[in-house]
Amino acid sequence: MRRASFAIVILCVAVPLGWCQTAGKGGIQGVVKDDGGRPVAGAIAVATGVGTSTHQSHTATTAADGTYSFTGLEPGQYLVCVQTPGGPNPDPCQWSKPAPITVSSGATTANQATTAVKGAVLEVRINDPLRLMGTGKGANAGDVIVGVVLPRALFLPMRLASSDTTGRTYDAAIPTGTPVRVQIHSAHLQIADSQGASLAPVNAAPGTGAAGMASASTRTVQATAGTGTQVVTFSVTGKK
Repeated sequence: MRRASFAIVILCVAVPLGWCQTAGKGGIQGVVKDDGGRPVAGAIAVATGVGTSTHQSHTATTAADGTYSFTGLEPGQYLVCVQTPGGPNPDPCQWSKPAPITVSSGATTANQATTAVKGAVLEVRINDPLRLMGTGKGANAGDVIVGVVLPRALFLPMRLASSDTTGRTYDAAIPTGTPVRVQIHSAHLQIADSQGASLAPVNAAPGTGAAGMASASTRTVQATAGTGTQVVTFSVTGKK
């Protein structure tokens, strides 16, 4: 019995990926390229089950040639989203409707191509001359939530890119040629735009987790092709 078990292990190591999937499970193999056909290395690929029993998300980082793979997936349909934190490529799952990928039991769905279309980096700088934002980490640090409203009217928190004694900088990749609405929410801080006008309270977008917070919405931002980085500046002017 020991000799037979050993032979099975060797066989599974020797055959191509997908032949030795965990019983009843499947996989996805694909590649991420930019809109110029060049591989995108270091991107984060996220496979999320659609209508599967687990609804779990699985992550993988693309290799130097842009490839990624997922194994041990429950059979069903998955959306593969691509994120490039700090980069100019908007996540297709957030700004468009990618086609789902079907995973079958005991098989690997291969040659899945995803295009990371180049957009622009939107930076939101919140200056804090009075040092009222406090300390903390993450997009909601210091009683401030910063994000953009997606086409489906959902709120996407922006990444906290940097923080110093004079304020915070948040960023997100947005598509070019598409109007994007920036929202800043705070329960205790008064915030003004670059012209000194205080932001008027509005209803919070779904998904902000800002129930009971006084919300503020800015003007619409639209990046043109070749913009690179677009910066929008605000300032904390006091407490509410």
